[in-house]
Amino acid sequence: MQKPLKILVIMTKKIGDTLLCTPLLSAIKEEHSNADIDFLAKYPASEILERNPDINKIYIINKTPWLKLISEIRKKRYNFIIDLYPTEKTALICALSKCENKIRGYFLRPKLYHRIYNIRPDYYATNQTYAPNRQIKFLEGILFKKVKTFPKMTLILPPDIHDIKKAFFKKYNISSDNLLIGFVPQGSLPLKMWPAESWKRLAELIIQKYSTKAKIFIFIDKNGQDFAKRMCPRDVKNIFIPQCENLTQLSSYISFLNLAVTVCTGTKHIAIALDVPTITIQTITNPNTWHPSDNPKHRLVSAQGLDCLYCDKTICNPVTAPCLVNLKPELVFNELTNML
Repeated sequence: MQKPLKILVIMTKKIGDTLLCTPLLSAIKEEHSNADIDFLAKYPASEILERNPDINKIYIINKTPWLKLISEIRKKRYNFIIDLYPTEKTALICALSKCENKIRGYFLRPKLYHRIYNIRPDYYATNQTYAPNRQIKFLEGILFKKVKTFPKMTLILPPDIHDIKKAFFKKYNISSDNLLIGFVPQGSLPLKMWPAESWKRLAELIIQKYSTKAKIFIFIDKNGQDFAKRMCPRDVKNIFIPQCENLTQLSSYISFLNLAVTVCTGTKHIAIALDVPTITIQTITNPNTWHPSDNPKHRLVSAQGLDCLYCDKTICNPVTAPCLVNLKPELVFNELTNML
């Protein structure tokens, strides 16, 4: 009987990038049902992988002593290591791993580190493709035959999710008649962040149409509390800013929503993984890479008539960037009413 493949997948970036790797794990399991898959991630993004049935062990690069991490990886003697977004540190891990098949994902600088990876498929041959599908396609002929059906993202909620929901509904006095709308305004770059005044106007339009039936939840970290407060219209009681202690709690709360209005960020990918309808405010990032195509549950709204849209650059001033200031709240609101 053939021994199961031992595979280590490495992604040490942020929440969204890590979650977008999960279809690759499912595809590996589909092709190699007895594969033993481990994952090297960065905390707190590693929390998004907890309870994933395709993963045997999670290593946390910024929580594990360096020598212990190297020792454990060397002992495992992996058949394949897939370093999806190489860094100098992950390249060194691969070099010391005793693994024969080291696969390089994204482009890596400096070129000196390329020699560490003996398998270097052309990742950019699948450019302009939704990121999870691209990760699978660039491994065709190595770990997969021709892939026709791409798996969805995997995000498993905690076993006590019903108790969490009961407590959440009680805290915010939610009934079955309420519309729960999430605002996710915080992006990793300033040019992803729609102005607070635009969010505020969107909230006003929602309250005017749905009155107290709508409850709006703003999901933002502690560093964004002032921004969140500027998003809130005065004298409106049904807008809340929940405090989430970890990604499990955040994911649980997102799963209760009827709709999430979001910028291109990790929380957007959490909502998509949980099959929560989304409207994404798309500015500098390319939707072909970061958004599932042809899915009416997940829609995009962008400023119209701009040649510089989806530029992937960060050189504009966020205060005057046309992709932000030219996107009117009424356009987002019209899309929202069509979806609810």
